[in-house]
Amino acid sequence: GLRDAPRNQLLKDALGLGDRCKVILYMGELGAEWSGVQRLLDGAADLPEGWVVVLHHRYGNAHARKLLPELLACENRRVFFSPYPS
Repeated sequence: GLRDAPRNQLLKDALGLGDRCKVILYMGELGAEWSGVQRLLDGAADLPEGWVVVLHHRYGNAHARKLLPELLACENRRVFFSPYPS
């Protein structure tokens, strides 16, 4: 069942994000059109200051490499890959 666990900053620390940074965590399939991830990426540049998107692919980051050129081309880098692929 559920248990009370202390909050931690593990993900933020690994990505070099500040404690006050807000994270939109996307977990799941990145390559499928139905996933909606492209819509999320298109809007990431318009996020308010202090917000980022973290992509956590269900099969690890090797499957997400095709998104890398698009992410690197963005002027406003607010999208990160999870350092903890499953």
